[in-house]
Amino acid sequence: MTFLSAAVFGRIAGLEARGEFAMILATASFVGFVINLGIPNALQVLSSRSLTTNHSFEDLRRAFILTMLSALLIAPLGYYCLPNSVSKLSSLTVILSVAMAGSALLPSHLAARERYIHSAFASALPSLTVGLGTLLLAYAQKMTVTHLIQLNVAGHLLVNSWTLIEIFMSGQQTEKRVNFIKHAKEILSIGIRSHFSTGVAILYQRVDIWWIGFALGPKELGLYSTAILLFRTFMMPVLAQQQILSVKFSKSRQKIERKLPKILLINICYSIAVSIGILFLGERLIELFFGSEFAPAHRSLSLFIPGLIGFAVSIPAAAIFKSLGYPIQNIAVEIITLILILISLPIGMSFYGLSGATLSVSVSYLIGAVLYIWYLKSALNPKFENA
Repeated sequence: MTFLSAAVFGRIAGLEARGEFAMILATASFVGFVINLGIPNALQVLSSRSLTTNHSFEDLRRAFILTMLSALLIAPLGYYCLPNSVSKLSSLTVILSVAMAGSALLPSHLAARERYIHSAFASALPSLTVGLGTLLLAYAQKMTVTHLIQLNVAGHLLVNSWTLIEIFMSGQQTEKRVNFIKHAKEILSIGIRSHFSTGVAILYQRVDIWWIGFALGPKELGLYSTAILLFRTFMMPVLAQQQILSVKFSKSRQKIERKLPKILLINICYSIAVSIGILFLGERLIELFFGSEFAPAHRSLSLFIPGLIGFAVSIPAAAIFKSLGYPIQNIAVEIITLILILISLPIGMSFYGLSGATLSVSVSYLIGAVLYIWYLKSALNPKFENA
């Protein structure tokens, strides 16, 4: 649905508007990450440990309250620190950041309770809302960046509403302040440990958007963000493994150790098949859905092929390290990948423009995947030869 709504928006609003929206969405998601303080990760850990459903809902309620308190403190700072490229829509960007921070809780809670279908639906609800809203606005031929942000806000607020319904339907009573503070410290102690690692991962997935947007302008960013969108759309089966693997591994480590080599092999084979499809059909696909104005995005998409293979390894590996409590190896891989992007991106961009920037990011992802395999072998000792 995200892909279809982006295609409709691109056809109506154009390439430059697509780039402007990518910059705003990258900024909002980063501010939202700062607000959540790693609380969704802590919630998933605590909910999976909870012996009863009531304890799990208590954790959800505390996590939601902490997230809103964090938003009250951090969101005003975000408003004044936003870059000039999003200053026209700064209020909406901050509102979207808060909504995104709150909506991250429910999928983690549901996945930890092994309600995987509900978790997937909660994760997809913002995209479904944006998709349906985009179709209605497209019918009226009224579609701007502001409209798209408003639809994203509405989608994430729906997930927040669902979270509140889950909390109130559980019938939990208000607890004493002393108990709340005690449990809040536990949530924050777990969350903040993972926050740094997740922050590095968020940065290396956003720094390219910011750098290309500032250096090359919204049109080039529109092409790059379209390639990124297609990249993530094709890799959805791999992305879907993340929460499931982290929960399953925390409950059955030996089973995942045996299956991990096969999971990685399947992912790599899938990414190779996708890469072949991109080379032969990618340009036609882009022109069909986005229009001829977006056809140059095929070059960036093709240059992402090394990154596709790296992504196929990094996603399950990161999920495994997440369940291990973010050891130093995981943080090291993410920091090295970020440093590689920060060094190679401006060099590639200065020589070959957007193509150089794309290839730099793609190769950095691939190197990160090689490091992940190396560290996985030392942390888990999986039998890769039996895959």
